[in-house]
Amino acid sequence: KSPPGAMQKPMHDFYAGIFPDIANKVWKPVVEGALNAIGAALASVVPNVATKDGLFGEAKDGVFPLAKSIAASITPSNMMAAVGRVEVGCATLMLISLAGMGSRGHRVPLAEASNAVLLALMGAFVYSHRVLQDGLYVVPATLGVLLLLRMILPPPSAKKGGKAAAAGGFSTPTKKVVPASEEEEEEELKGDEEDSLE
Repeated sequence: KSPPGAMQKPMHDFYAGIFPDIANKVWKPVVEGALNAIGAALASVVPNVATKDGLFGEAKDGVFPLAKSIAASITPSNMMAAVGRVEVGCATLMLISLAGMGSRGHRVPLAEASNAVLLALMGAFVYSHRVLQDGLYVVPATLGVLLLLRMILPPPSAKKGGKAAAAGGFSTPTKKVVPASEEEEEEELKGDEEDSLE
């Protein structure tokens, strides 16, 4: 159910309906399995890691307490909030960079990092929807392709022509005024005086 004051009630309700499956059926098992594998690998190298007082705790049936507790914190509401914050934060950083150096044909590291984070997020969503086989992977895949294109294509070159070119590419050609030498000025003045005498 949408929280009071939700801006996009239908969209919120849609995502609230699919995030339980994404969190519980896809990412909880992935995170728990990865942390258990890391814990087992570390336990073979550093024995104190997998003890009762160690970082991962003592494993029971191959499951470490740390892995279980972190996986339990992956709830649909936590995941929705985290994904929303990451998306809005990265998009904001990309827009700010476009208003700054990015509009002058330079790569902005913060925007590139945001692009990479959003690309990874879209990859995670494509994976989630493919695992669930719900057919909703097309939108994140399309956004991922666009983010990938933004990352690999060269930045737009800086526009020449000053404000007029930046405003739409239209600028009126102006004649460049070159200061004349004193001799040329005297010749012009003599020519003007002769014309006026005739």
